[in-house]
Amino acid sequence: MLQDPNVPAETTGLEKDRPNIEHVEHKCLETYSLSCESERSKLTTLYHESADATRRSFLAAASAGLNAPLHRKSLPSMYLYDSVGSDLYQQITTLPEYYLTRTEAEILRSHAAHIAKTYLVPPVVTPKGERSASSLVTDVVELGAGDGHKTRCLLDACISECKAAANLQSCAPLCVHDFEYFPLDISSGALQSLIAGTPQHLRSRTHGVVADNLQGLSWVRSRHVERRTVVLFLGSSIGNYSRTSAVALLSDIRSQLREDDLVLIGFDLRKRDVRQLVSAYDDAAGVTAAFNRNLLSRLNRELGCGLTERDFAHYANWNASEGCMESWLVAQKRVEIPLGAAKVVVEEAEAIHTEVSYKYSMQEIENMAEASGFESLEVMVDERRWFADAVFRVCRKADRASVAENSQLDCEEELSIVSDESVNVTT
Repeated sequence: MLQDPNVPAETTGLEKDRPNIEHVEHKCLETYSLSCESERSKLTTLYHESADATRRSFLAAASAGLNAPLHRKSLPSMYLYDSVGSDLYQQITTLPEYYLTRTEAEILRSHAAHIAKTYLVPPVVTPKGERSASSLVTDVVELGAGDGHKTRCLLDACISECKAAANLQSCAPLCVHDFEYFPLDISSGALQSLIAGTPQHLRSRTHGVVADNLQGLSWVRSRHVERRTVVLFLGSSIGNYSRTSAVALLSDIRSQLREDDLVLIGFDLRKRDVRQLVSAYDDAAGVTAAFNRNLLSRLNRELGCGLTERDFAHYANWNASEGCMESWLVAQKRVEIPLGAAKVVVEEAEAIHTEVSYKYSMQEIENMAEASGFESLEVMVDERRWFADAVFRVCRKADRASVAENSQLDCEEELSIVSDESVNVTT
C-alpha cells in the first residue's frame, strides 16, 4: 500500500497502470511547449482523461469487486488516488512512521554520482566515428514520475558527469555522453507542475509524456530507436504487484528495451520487526486511515453511495505467508451500498481489500531479475537495510536463451527467502 500513485497494480483492486482514459492515436498527439525563461521544456499528451469514462469504469470495477463472495470483496486501489487521495498520500510520505520515501531518497543522494557515472551517462571511450551521435545520448525514462522529486539528485549528477567528461575530451579519446529526461505520468497536472519547477539547467533536456507506463515507454523508444535507455521505476511501486504479476510487468518493460539497456528499480525490504511495517501503514495520526477511507468518500461523490466514515474502519496487517502488507476497510455494521440500479450488501465485520505492498529479500530481487529477462548488476541499500534500489540490465540473447533452457520458474515458489550471500550489495 501507499506506493507511487501512478504505478500500475494488479487485479485484486490494484490495476493503476490502466487508467480510465480515452486514448488518442499517435497521429493526433498533442505536444505543448511550456515557456521557462530562456529554455523550453516539452509536454506530450498521448491521451486525455474523461470524467464520464472514469465514472463508468469506477462503477463497473466497484460492482465487480463488491459483488464478490463473502470475505473476498475488494475495491481497486487505483481509485484511492483522486485529488483528495493524492494530497493525503503526499502527507503520508512525510510521516515519521512512513520510512520508505525518505530512506530511498537517502540511497539516491548517497549514490547519485556513482549511478550517473556508471549507469546513466558512462564515459564512452571509442574512436570518433565508430558510433552514431544519437547513440551517445541516453534516454532516462521515469515511470510514474509525479513531481519528479525522487530523480532530481540523479539528473544533477548526470549534468556534472557530462561536464567532467567534456573537460577530459582534450586528453582522452572520449565521446561525450549526454542524456534526455522523459518523466511519464498519467496526470497532466503533475507533469505540468514538474516542468514548471524544473531548474534552468535541466529544462532543455526534459520532455514530459502524459501516458501510462508501457504506452509512454513505447513512444519514447519509437522516437529514439538507436539510443540507449535507462528506465527509472522508483518508490517501491513494484510492491503493488503479486510476485507473478511483478515478473510479468518487468518482462513487458524488458520487451521494449534493447540489449544492455537498464532499469533502476526500488524495493522495500523484508523487516525483522513486523511492528515497523504495520505502523508505516497505520500511522498514529490517522492519515493512512483517512487515505484508505477516501475510497468511501469517492464512492459517495461519484456514485452517490451515501456511506459514512463510521460505516468502515481502516485495518492494516502483515501477511507473513505472502510477504506483504495488506490494507482493508472493515464494516462496522451491515451496510447496503447502492451501485447503479443494484445494491450490494456488506455484512458486519466483513473486510474489503483495498491495497497490497509486497516486501523483498535480496535473493528475491535477484530471482525476479532473472525471471523477467534481466540480470541484476548491483543492489544499493541504506545502512539499516530497510530499502534497496537495484540496477537490472537486459540480458544478452545468449543469456536469455540459457535462462529459458535451465529454469521453468514458478514465481510464487521460487521468489522466496533464501541466502543473500551471492547478491552484489552496496551500502
